[in-house]
Amino acid sequence: MILTRHATADDRPFIVSGWSSSYRPSLNETRPGALYARQKHEEVNYYLDRCDTLVAHGEAGVLFGFIAYDPTTYVAGSGERRRTLHGSVLYLYVAEPFRRRGIARRLLAMSGIERLSRFGYLCQTRWSWLLRSKLPLAEHEPYRARYEEISHGRRTDAEHTEAPATTGGPEGPGADPGQ
Repeated sequence: MILTRHATADDRPFIVSGWSSSYRPSLNETRPGALYARQKHEEVNYYLDRCDTLVAHGEAGVLFGFIAYDPTTYVAGSGERRRTLHGSVLYLYVAEPFRRRGIARRLLAMSGIERLSRFGYLCQTRWSWLLRSKLPLAEHEPYRARYEEISHGRRTDAEHTEAPATTGGPEGPGADPGQ
């Protein structure tokens, strides 16, 4: 049986290790091996502190995979290329022995991100490339995580002291006024 739950502090080593080791062969990764683990672990921990994370596990507690995500709907692009994305997947990982069992599909469903909806994903890997036919509206959209705070609707400390008009109004920064 496949179960899902919110990640705990005890799950973090599995998540950081799975994310960093599976991303290493990515075509986008250019860091030398001597720097990779230290820098990637710091980067992954940075994102984990700012997003929601679910884990898939078995009845005995064995971890199968995880999804790090932000379900917030936002507008990406500019000009005529603007589009509304219904959530963002920072990383989705299933350990190799447990693949092809519907775990990734279950994690997406439990996160509230519809796999057949238009959503963004941060990391482009060999597996994300292979899954594009199953996620036809998913868009590689790394800019939100690079240039905006991923905070799942939570205000950052700096925003707590600002007047509401400077945070983008009641809808928040990046909200689609047409929605």
